[in-house]
Amino acid sequence: MVMAELPSGTVTFLFTDIEGSTRLLARLRERYADLLADQQRLLRAVFAEHDGSEIDTQGDSFFVAFPRAREAVAAAVAGQRALVRHEWPGGAEVKVRMGVHTGEPSVGGARYVGLGVHRAARIAAAAHGGQVLLSSVTRGLVEDELPPGVELRDLGEHRLKDLDRPERLSQLAIAGLPADFPPPRTAGLVPLDLSGREQALGEAAVEAVSGGLGRRFWIAGAAAVLAVAGGVATLLAATLGGGAYLHKVPLNSLAMIDPTSNRIVVDVPVGANASGLVVADGSVWVINEDDRTLMRIDIHSRKLVKTIALDGAPTGIASGDGSIWILNAASPDSSQAEITRVSPSFDDIAERIPTDLGYGDVVEGDLAVGGGSIWIPTPIGDLPYQVVERIDERTHRVLARIRIFGIRVAQAGATFGEGAFWVVDARGLVRVDPADNSTSVLGMLGGGGVAVGAGAAWVGARFPQASTTREGTPGRPGYVSKIDLADTATRALVTAPDPVAISVGAGAVWVANRQTHTVERIDPKTNTHVATIRIGNTPTALTTSADEVWVVVS
Repeated sequence: MVMAELPSGTVTFLFTDIEGSTRLLARLRERYADLLADQQRLLRAVFAEHDGSEIDTQGDSFFVAFPRAREAVAAAVAGQRALVRHEWPGGAEVKVRMGVHTGEPSVGGARYVGLGVHRAARIAAAAHGGQVLLSSVTRGLVEDELPPGVELRDLGEHRLKDLDRPERLSQLAIAGLPADFPPPRTAGLVPLDLSGREQALGEAAVEAVSGGLGRRFWIAGAAAVLAVAGGVATLLAATLGGGAYLHKVPLNSLAMIDPTSNRIVVDVPVGANASGLVVADGSVWVINEDDRTLMRIDIHSRKLVKTIALDGAPTGIASGDGSIWILNAASPDSSQAEITRVSPSFDDIAERIPTDLGYGDVVEGDLAVGGGSIWIPTPIGDLPYQVVERIDERTHRVLARIRIFGIRVAQAGATFGEGAFWVVDARGLVRVDPADNSTSVLGMLGGGGVAVGAGAAWVGARFPQASTTREGTPGRPGYVSKIDLADTATRALVTAPDPVAISVGAGAVWVANRQTHTVERIDPKTNTHVATIRIGNTPTALTTSADEVWVVVS
């Protein structure tokens, strides 16, 4: 619903959207439409109660304008409380992120025009599910008139995507609702002016590193290096004993690990919800589900070359046959999933390939290319099997629907290598032979990534529910199953408790661990652990080139 008369003068904008909507869609399938309708009904009720004008809605997001900042904040608080109280289909947990900003926009027809709109949208994109973020302008207007049971938390100044001026963000802490969240999904905090304090800060950094790790590691060489340029201090690195390297990679970044030193040497901003990447044609290609974009980063200069807008939310990416292939999940705006082929030569979308996959048919991260085919594993409700859809790369014709008798393990991943397609199910690792589409089961149950290389298949096993003790220390370990392709012998290699991605390349097997914020390096010849690279934030995807390792942190 769009209001006939928009609030004018000083206006407060509220942007909202559901965090992890693609995962909810994949889980609930046809019931997702009911969830979306409930969310819209609940939020529209609180918007109307607080004099909000709905400007736009797309899928699971809202753009609403309020004539007074305190009403926008009250609506956000009431909305979060209503969402938490509601019983969602299938017992789902719906978390909505919200951002609020006040400005004086121009009115163009039935729309607002001005940077204030973009700033409000970027603030919402920086929030986590269940979190409400305010701009400094909005905070100044409401801090003396907050709703009962609500407090403000100052989160510092942050850089927002595409905006030159940083924004000081504040969070609403709402009584009875979760109030502790990771740092905002921005390009990072704006550094303080630390000139004249380098020595003290350096000593503090060493103390924090050694003390924070319980003094279990000895400081090797210079434990912390503090470089100062133009009054801005940057912590470059801290090298710890035992082959572990500490480097705080900013959220929403692409980081590169140098395998000769096991150090992180560069990071590049990639947006708030980057979820997959490949290396091809001299570039790293990164998909972003929230922004619906594909980013191309030059592998040598480590600079952004181009951002390509996609029609839907990308859930998987692969490279093959000289192209980049992206799977866009079905959404309320598009009832069928679509494959986008990007040509690196033209640096743009070459074609869009429709599929017959609808709501819930695509599990996040599922796409592989090889053997002249595109491979997409799809769940079949609660039935004890899944189907792998095999599509011809050139004709786009469905070549086969291969039934695999094992329930799909969510986020386990799929890959093509050593002349076959590989996917994990509830029985173990399944190999599909492209010659006749026959299947065979190898190895052990996984769930934390799959890769093929160095004469073996490598499958991660995750224990996120039982992987820490009450004291927060690692408990039940995770492991990587190495399945020798020559004789299918399997051995389990112990790793950190929560592997989420695996890649083979740059002379090693690399395992990203979500819970410990690390990347583990394994020697594929000796099956021994070589090093732990400490990321400092949560890795979500991992890939390798010939001599580099790339990891997405979001």
